[in-house]
Amino acid sequence: MVLARIYGVGDFGNFALFSSYTAVLSILFSLKYDSAIISMKLDEREIVAKSYIILYGLLTLILLPGIFFVRNILYHAVLAAILISVFKVAFNFFLSTKNFAILVVSKISNSLLFLVLSIFISRFASDKNFGMINSYTISYTIVLLFLILMFKNKAVGFSTEEIIRVFKILKRYKNFPVYYLPQQILNELSNQMPTFFISFFFGSYYTGIFMMTVKLLSALPSMVASSISQIFYQQFAELYHKNKQPCMFFYKVYRKLMIIAPLLILFILFIIFLIEDHFLPKSWNGILYYSILMAPMVAIRFIGSIISSVVLVLGYQKKSFYLEVFHIATRFISLVISGVIYNFSLLLIMLTLSSLLITGYRLQWYKEIVNESKKGE
Repeated sequence: MVLARIYGVGDFGNFALFSSYTAVLSILFSLKYDSAIISMKLDEREIVAKSYIILYGLLTLILLPGIFFVRNILYHAVLAAILISVFKVAFNFFLSTKNFAILVVSKISNSLLFLVLSIFISRFASDKNFGMINSYTISYTIVLLFLILMFKNKAVGFSTEEIIRVFKILKRYKNFPVYYLPQQILNELSNQMPTFFISFFFGSYYTGIFMMTVKLLSALPSMVASSISQIFYQQFAELYHKNKQPCMFFYKVYRKLMIIAPLLILFILFIIFLIEDHFLPKSWNGILYYSILMAPMVAIRFIGSIISSVVLVLGYQKKSFYLEVFHIATRFISLVISGVIYNFSLLLIMLTLSSLLITGYRLQWYKEIVNESKKGE
């Protein structure tokens, strides 16, 4: 809210486009081995995390000076994507070793650094068009350095044997880049597609409005889902491999999410009402209305994102991939129709209906494959 009073709607529109590029590219750079690292043995996790830190650390050193003079959103997105891909690997490494204090510190520090740097740049920099973008990159760089310092294996460089071993480990988990990576890229393209199309059809103002709406509506659910999904993934996988009733655990979590999701969204809508009424400048009017249109989509995707890892554990990546292709197709049609008509509200309604249709089917499918796994126990 502080930044909304400092930066204009158009600035948020540019930042939204940068964020969309970054989200897609970070998945590409990680090759989804950030997810695979949870399933690895401890010594395998260490050597894979080390390889990411060294390789992408060198790329960061080459690209980082450019943030002060390059005024190209894609350049900044590539650098940020590299940082985020390493951050995800390091984050999941510490999650797998149950160093929760380090994770909490890194998450909170990243948010606070971004806020402080954004305010500082807006006040003292002669050109604040890239203020939030530079702040985002610098904050991730600092937090990533903290995680690297917490990493016990600080030896720099690799022996020939270690390099060979890294490739063997990556080959053993090749299903993640072969099947899970394309699915996740399509999933992220589906998530970010509205930003690209809104920027093209409606301009930076509505792109900024859309970003603020999504941020306010999704920030808390995304943070909660991100934390719970990793724990769910780890526990479900452990129960499945040890034949200790993962089906019962799945339904226990599923029933709780069905209660929590609507209550969480109603609470957020109330907070958005207060924010729009008391804190946001008049240029942001309409945020509550647009949030209501998107609320059902955020609620059902909150549930789906937490339990989607059953697909990885049970080995149904291929069908999940095809479902994501269909989801992108429905969102693409929705965006084109509403963009041509030039109706922003219609765009949000059609996106919500698309998510309710596809994610609703996914939830039913998750229950079916979990039930099938129970029969095979």
